[in-house]
Amino acid sequence: MNGFLARWSQARASKRAQAQTAIWLNRSVLYYPRLDLRIPGNFVRRAGQRIEPSLLSRIKTAYQLALDRFQGAGDSVWSGFSERSRDIHEGLLAQSDDRITQILEDPIPTSLFNGYYSVARDLELDEDSHDARELRQWAVHQIFECFVRLAQATGATPLWNAERTQPERDGGESVTAATVEDLLTGLDREIGVRTEFPNPIQREFGLPTSRGIASYRAPHALYQAWRTRQLLRETDRARVLEIGAGMGRTAYYASRIGIAEFTIVDLPLANVAQANFLGRVLGPEAIWLPGDPFSDQTGRIRICPPEWLTNTGEEFDVVLNVDSITEMDYQHAFNYVQKISRCAALFLSINHEANPFSAKDLLSKCGTKIRTLRYPYWLRKGYVEEIFSFR
Repeated sequence: MNGFLARWSQARASKRAQAQTAIWLNRSVLYYPRLDLRIPGNFVRRAGQRIEPSLLSRIKTAYQLALDRFQGAGDSVWSGFSERSRDIHEGLLAQSDDRITQILEDPIPTSLFNGYYSVARDLELDEDSHDARELRQWAVHQIFECFVRLAQATGATPLWNAERTQPERDGGESVTAATVEDLLTGLDREIGVRTEFPNPIQREFGLPTSRGIASYRAPHALYQAWRTRQLLRETDRARVLEIGAGMGRTAYYASRIGIAEFTIVDLPLANVAQANFLGRVLGPEAIWLPGDPFSDQTGRIRICPPEWLTNTGEEFDVVLNVDSITEMDYQHAFNYVQKISRCAALFLSINHEANPFSAKDLLSKCGTKIRTLRYPYWLRKGYVEEIFSFR
């Protein structure tokens, strides 16, 4: 999302530039730009449940343990993340819980989610400004489109064919709240569980539904969990590792659709965001963090720093990486794929190829015989979905 946000930011200097950017966004990013979406986006106005003191204590302990062995993010966009998040870092190390409690219960005004969640925050826009309102209107359209594409990917709705005379999906069709609810009902039937959007984080922005406010990342996470479950049908067990997990939404949906063995590996501060979200949505006992008793891991979502993966001898049926491995320091990314090639049966990569190296480039150099399936990613233009098989 950062690429077009940067383009938007650069073009805010004049109305003409704004209009040109809007045209670029519609043509380059949207699938159905002329859909008449009659639903305004909305923010979560009230905080969800409070963070439990015992969960907060576990998060602080896990963060401190992760820092002891953390070797940095190398030459990547994440290398300056820790410095930008100095206040969060200090709150996690402080004896008092007051400041870090405030941050975790209302993290969007902070830098905790920088780079993988917010819209107006990444551009340093006032949420109530004209620019922010215009961007939100476009963003909620994009969220609805993602749900349409998700429904098409899963078979819940037919794929629109521009060569036929059926009503055009990108013109002359109004989208109302009832349209959204019908789409979600179809997804429920196809995926096998009721699709919901828990909102423990206040100020979260997205498409309002009867099941919660759906942010941009929600349909992507649901697709990724669904695709992972499909791949697991070809394996004997269901051991999943996600490298770079954002807020942890894919792990949430994976747990909802029956994937019981799920491990997250990410940077220490990202682990904090994931533990905060998953621990409040699924309950503190649904997650395992470094510092917890080793015997408590079974049946819980494990949230671990990079060094955990370096040192483990565990094997996985599917390793998932979305929109992150091509943003990493090259050596770090290469180390990851070398480890994946040794410990995984399948690697599901959903990444762009606009940076100096791609997932395919990394795998070609790891010295392992690989079979590959490759095709465009359903929900986002410019991204490729690849399934690498090592066995």
